[in-house]
Amino acid sequence: MKGRRPAVLRPASLRRLVATVTATVAMVGLSVGSPETSPHTAAPPRTGVLSRYGPSTAAHTETDAGQSRATREKCATTRRIAPPSSTVPPLGVYTGPGGAPIAEALATQLGGRVRYALDFLPRTSWTGLIDPAWLAQRWRGTPFDLVIGVPMLPNAGATLAQGASGAYDPQFRLLAERLVADGLGTSILMLGYQPDDSGTPWYVGSAVAAGQYVRFWDAIASTMTNVPGANFVYEWDAGDAGTSPVSPAAMYPGNKAVGIVGTDAFDFVADDPSTAGHWSTVLHERFGPAWMASFAAAHHKPMAIAMWGEIPSSLGGAGDDARFVSQMLRWAVSEHLVMCMLWDYQALALTGGTFPRAAAVLRQDLLAGQKVLTPGGLVGQRVGGASWAPDGGGSIARWQRRGTRCKRH
Repeated sequence: MKGRRPAVLRPASLRRLVATVTATVAMVGLSVGSPETSPHTAAPPRTGVLSRYGPSTAAHTETDAGQSRATREKCATTRRIAPPSSTVPPLGVYTGPGGAPIAEALATQLGGRVRYALDFLPRTSWTGLIDPAWLAQRWRGTPFDLVIGVPMLPNAGATLAQGASGAYDPQFRLLAERLVADGLGTSILMLGYQPDDSGTPWYVGSAVAAGQYVRFWDAIASTMTNVPGANFVYEWDAGDAGTSPVSPAAMYPGNKAVGIVGTDAFDFVADDPSTAGHWSTVLHERFGPAWMASFAAAHHKPMAIAMWGEIPSSLGGAGDDARFVSQMLRWAVSEHLVMCMLWDYQALALTGGTFPRAAAVLRQDLLAGQKVLTPGGLVGQRVGGASWAPDGGGSIARWQRRGTRCKRH
């Protein structure tokens, strides 16, 4: 039937593919502290790049330093992500575990238009999950704002219920302390990503699990925020929730801690191959990006595409779909997204040669500099289906504070 999801890869087996890739982080990182095991070591790094992760970035801002510990514990609201400053969609890339040299090379090819980079902590055990040393070593000295995928639980021996009770607060306190010590205290932390994925230990498949996930997520954010020197932004990635038994709204951790609302968007095909590449199909699916944009705006949060990319036709996707890339980038501009994280690794590597037309459009559109209006220029326009009017200077920081009064919405 036309319009049905293909059985090959949409969406559960796509998540399996992504999960398989993120599982390789365990093998790379958990030789932990041994980044030499990464397959990317042969790629030449770009030289002369000023590090954003030096010791000075680990300190609180003047405002944060002036807050009492009691105040911060009472309302552990997080640092707010800055509005896009460039005139192109705010692109990020995932290029594999410790893939900094690849990301730098890609950024050069795209005219320096890549602002963010994504990497994941391993989840094979608590030992690896809370040790970011290998990751810090890989990304130190690069020009990117780093987004770190933080598992909520290791693969075995821990539960959402125990996390919700506070049993694992010490582990996440230690992780925050190590991130700060490693110069990663201003990173964007994508906690408990893809809770719709039944392959993760923090899978949310019921209302009970949703409540545990929310309490645990909030506990992690509060614990990590209250570590001296921590100045994290917390991103909530609802994943590809189209077939989830639980609405993303029930899994939302609340405005107090969430700094960015995210979702995933991968290119798939319906049964009719002639419809391949319809961004609008992905956009308007159940709990798709359009729904999430409205949800983010209703909660006064900036939105990100936490992961997006092309799917080879051999895996049930649309293949080399240039139109999907162009339409997605235009939508990102029109909705003023703060981040669009391209999955550029293994079978889904958009720039790896499998998708030449899509890669050419990506480079063309970025180098052409599609205009992005900063929030100061958005008064009276619609963002994610809701009218938005900035208070004060119109920054996203101010926008977020409107809905952050130390209470859940």
